[in-house]
Amino acid sequence: SVRDDMEPIANDFLNRNFSEGNRGTLLRIDDEWWYEDDFGRGSRNADWSYKGSDEATRYHSEWLMRSREAEYDYTSFVEFVNKVGTNSFNRPQIERLIDTDLAALNAAVRGYDGDWDTLTLRRGKNGYFYRKPDGLWMLVHWDGDRVFENSGENIMGNLSGIRNYFYEPHVRRMLNYYLTELLEKHTRNSAHTAAWLQAEENASSSYSVSSKYANWFNSRVGEVEGFIGSPLDSTNFAVTTEATHPDPEVNLSAGIPFINYGDTWDFNDQNLDLGTGWRDPNYNYSHAGWTRQGDAGNVGGLYGFENSGLPAPGIRTPLLNSDNASNHITYYFRKEFEYTGSLVGVTITIDQIVDDGATYYLNGTPIGGAGVSAGAGWKTDASRTVGNATEELGVVSGDGSALVLGANVLAAEVHQTNEGSSDVVFGARFSISVPGGGGLVINEVLPAGPGAGFVEFFNPTASPINLQNHHLSDSAGNLTRFRITDNILVSPMGFGSVGFTESSLTVGPTTVVYLTAPDGESVISAIDTTMPLDGRSLGRQGDGSSNWLLFASPTRDGANTSGGTSANMITLNGTSPSRVYEVRIVGQPDTEFEWISTTEWTLSGIYLESGQNSLIVEGLDREGEVVESSVFVINKSGNAPPVVDFDTTPESLNLGVGETLALDAGGSFDPEGGPLNFAWAVSPTADVNLGSSGSLATATFSRPGLYEFTVTVTDDQNEESSVTREVAVYNAQDFSPFASPVLEGHWELGNLEPRSNYSPSTWYSTQDNPGNLLLQVLEDSAKPLAIGGATFPHLWRVMPNDTDWSLQTDLSLDTRQFGDFHTGLIVETVEAGVTSRYTFGLENGSSISAKRIQGTTVVSLASIPWERGSAELRIRREGSMLQFEHRVDEIWIDVHSRALAASPTVNMGGIFTTTDTPQSLRSDFDYVLLVDPQRLSEAIDFLRITEVMYNPPGGASLEYIELINISGNAFSLDGIRFEGTRPFDELIFGPLILSSGEVGLVVNDQVAFQAEYGIGPRILAQWPGGLLSNGGERVVLRDIFGNPIHDFTYDDEVPWPLGADGNGSSLEVIDVNGDYNDPANWRSSLQIGGTPGSSDAGTGPGTDTDGDGLTDAQEQVLGTDPLKADSDGDGVDDGTEVAAGTDPLNSSSSFTLVSASRIPTTGEVLLTWKSVPGKTYQCQFSSDLTIDSWQDVGAPVPASAGLTTSFLDTNATPQITERYYRIAIVP
Repeated sequence: SVRDDMEPIANDFLNRNFSEGNRGTLLRIDDEWWYEDDFGRGSRNADWSYKGSDEATRYHSEWLMRSREAEYDYTSFVEFVNKVGTNSFNRPQIERLIDTDLAALNAAVRGYDGDWDTLTLRRGKNGYFYRKPDGLWMLVHWDGDRVFENSGENIMGNLSGIRNYFYEPHVRRMLNYYLTELLEKHTRNSAHTAAWLQAEENASSSYSVSSKYANWFNSRVGEVEGFIGSPLDSTNFAVTTEATHPDPEVNLSAGIPFINYGDTWDFNDQNLDLGTGWRDPNYNYSHAGWTRQGDAGNVGGLYGFENSGLPAPGIRTPLLNSDNASNHITYYFRKEFEYTGSLVGVTITIDQIVDDGATYYLNGTPIGGAGVSAGAGWKTDASRTVGNATEELGVVSGDGSALVLGANVLAAEVHQTNEGSSDVVFGARFSISVPGGGGLVINEVLPAGPGAGFVEFFNPTASPINLQNHHLSDSAGNLTRFRITDNILVSPMGFGSVGFTESSLTVGPTTVVYLTAPDGESVISAIDTTMPLDGRSLGRQGDGSSNWLLFASPTRDGANTSGGTSANMITLNGTSPSRVYEVRIVGQPDTEFEWISTTEWTLSGIYLESGQNSLIVEGLDREGEVVESSVFVINKSGNAPPVVDFDTTPESLNLGVGETLALDAGGSFDPEGGPLNFAWAVSPTADVNLGSSGSLATATFSRPGLYEFTVTVTDDQNEESSVTREVAVYNAQDFSPFASPVLEGHWELGNLEPRSNYSPSTWYSTQDNPGNLLLQVLEDSAKPLAIGGATFPHLWRVMPNDTDWSLQTDLSLDTRQFGDFHTGLIVETVEAGVTSRYTFGLENGSSISAKRIQGTTVVSLASIPWERGSAELRIRREGSMLQFEHRVDEIWIDVHSRALAASPTVNMGGIFTTTDTPQSLRSDFDYVLLVDPQRLSEAIDFLRITEVMYNPPGGASLEYIELINISGNAFSLDGIRFEGTRPFDELIFGPLILSSGEVGLVVNDQVAFQAEYGIGPRILAQWPGGLLSNGGERVVLRDIFGNPIHDFTYDDEVPWPLGADGNGSSLEVIDVNGDYNDPANWRSSLQIGGTPGSSDAGTGPGTDTDGDGLTDAQEQVLGTDPLKADSDGDGVDDGTEVAAGTDPLNSSSSFTLVSASRIPTTGEVLLTWKSVPGKTYQCQFSSDLTIDSWQDVGAPVPASAGLTTSFLDTNATPQITERYYRIAIVP
């Protein structure tokens, strides 16, 4: 085909450059052409504009799909251009759609090369847009034949949507970095590039490569440096924590800002003549072309388009470029505000950032301007030319006679200097003077939530001032929003404070606080500023002074101080030139770094030690080389507690019954460098076996459930830190990893089918993204949440009706990230005879929400904001409550608790997707697991393999495996199975009962076995096919719920016992509670042919092979050696130790007399022996050691709390020269 012959990028390229690259979506960027009725033709270039529709056909002629074409799924692409084309996104949203680093890298190279024939400059073609398998878009270069032509070419073009994205501060930061790297490392001063160019020239003398590019490198410097601006060389690498901050105080003599530079306005940029009526306060927006406050893309000032640097806040809302419309001179703006103050003696002031001129009208009355006269016509040019817009103060200043009480409208008319002007900028600050107060001043502020944030006041006068009945507000139009009702007396030179959000103040990018006198009109103190929301407070450096500082440690109701902290961890803020890619603290690799503007960064999670901390702060390039460095010194008071590092295997914190959980706190440390002690605990303690050694621990489980593990780490100063992690333990049958094309049998499909060649509505697949279940909804119709007549797709299973359970999943959005949908977990209940469904999941891509539906009535139970495209979710029943929870950083967080109605039962549970409007959505479920503590198998704890006969000399027909019930009760083997091929064909037991201590066998050939061993041993089953491998093999025995009872591999090489490899013996396990994969836990049978059903394996009921007082079966349970009377070699046999309560496997734990000493003056004898708490002992003596001579001496002695117990024989006298003692245990 033509495409196969001509297409330069296809699946082979994608797979070479990206892991599973063919799973990504590749779009070719090209022109759109059409023929017209007059036989002419027209065209347009591709751009990032949103065309008012989600229909793929509106985009596919410019964005040609070149992979996964059969799916024809433009959902993610249209969502992206909707965001950037309308400029309606924030950083977390756009970072779910596009790879910032790779997008900036591409744009930097194309911009530096002056490649005008590409998307990021002047023409949308000659490239690809690729959505990687991780779901993020990137630009891929194709054709660069229009490069290195014009050294004055712009770095960034202005096609629709381009600047909206690339001028976002975090994107612009990366763009600046790569341009700086090109300037400083890869072009004019690069020895590597110079050598490559010279090699090219040496290969051909037909033209001069070096001179062409060397000239380009030199001539391009100015354009690139101008684009980067101050971040290149005018920004220092510095830590600005506790840095000075611009004075935030409102100049009350100039008035209070009612409109500020960053505020949103209604605007019309469509090159229309609106006449004069648009200025009037009652104008009804009758003209076309208005963009209103709240419309998509209208995020506030500054407004316009501009290539050069601008004062803060910079261009935030782009306007229609006047280059794109003939003779576009005038732009219109309207802003409504409320005024409730006095009309007597007030003045108004307007400051502006404008290019080129503006004139203003207040309630239709002209009040002045700059560069444009009042009444100027639609095509009237501005009377001045502004190069780079700067802040102009007081362009309007006068009385407030045009003000009215209530709603007011300020209108602004912005004019260009000529129709070819390349930029326009508008932003205005409108202030109104108000009566002034006196006395208190705002001294420190921390914008934060309840219990953390505050506003602090300082009283610089000689008299106390009571804050009661004063007012706080963050709106100049409503100074009495919050009245302070508490009796807060601020003493002279003292402090008083109130909570920030508790006082109805808003936490946001701009911090505004007005303190107004009880009269509701006199503003006493006010601040209006942009400050970081990173835990630092803003306060006066010197209480009451005019110097302001950002403090690392807020000091509510105390003097503002800097240079020290009692905090254990801090956050640093700083600035950096554009050559820095990221920032780190030497020796602290786990800090979290983030760019917050084109020059500012934040570094959090920095731990401190007691005393002086000299933190080395390094700026790195992309290769990790240090390019900048600084030292930040801070003193910490008090000892720092240990820093706990808690790792688990598996990392998911989800595992099956019978599997082992490994816990590791070995990465923990004491900031002061001292030693650490570790203490481990689990809750609940039943059905879990926890073992620990220092910083390491392991746990196994015999029952499904939720278990909390806590490690407490203590330093040598007794400072401690604890971390808790909750583990979900499930039956193997209750965990769906979606690793197979076929779902488990317990799943039921609702409005859903497996994906086929034709799946017109909703489908699922476990093969599109292996190891995940994709649930696809198409845009053929809405699929709302309902009960009767429901059309939404769901996949669910029968749930425990009346007992506790937990249903859990890990969900991510695969294509669409935002929309009108809900996807996650679903549970169906019957409460008081009424069926209800509860859903819990991602809603619209912006929240996690819980809902309930009865019939057709949907009730929202709870909702929290959520900025990620994935979530770990669970619904949990606890008694009569449903708990809705999500997990963040390994911690489950409550979202909602719901009390179920009377006599509730739960019917079904699973996963779902709903859409309230027709739209395509693909949800990706990593797994679904059910924790059901009532689904319990005794076999996990009490069914044990004790003998394996492989490679018998008499042939394979004599192979067998021996099992024993080591519990005190009989149980059924029904459903227990040997896994297929591990070691033979699948064998599932029927309803056989195995009594306590009873031995049973599975054999290869029952007839041959009984001919060899007789009919005495009980044969449970003959396996259906296969052999035990003579070279070693994996053996897997599972309970009825699929949990592994045994999963081990035997071998025929050292260190495994070789007597069992064709030499006549069998393999016998030594410790049934030991590690079956450990060769040291196995031995060759003493008897040739093995001991199926008899005592050599230590399993015969009632047999005591070693004569230690314990049967071999008991020793199997205890783990002692049934062939060795004293397993631990401490001189005391195992049976005696068990009776004494000591450990027969620990030589330091034994029931022995430690000492017997005589007091010379009295003849009394002091006896001391090793004891066990809870036991009671009786001291006995004999004079001649004959059997009948032993007598009790004294009363029984309870064990002491320690390791030993003592008794003083006061009956002994100096005249007694010989006496023998022993200690007996009182039953």
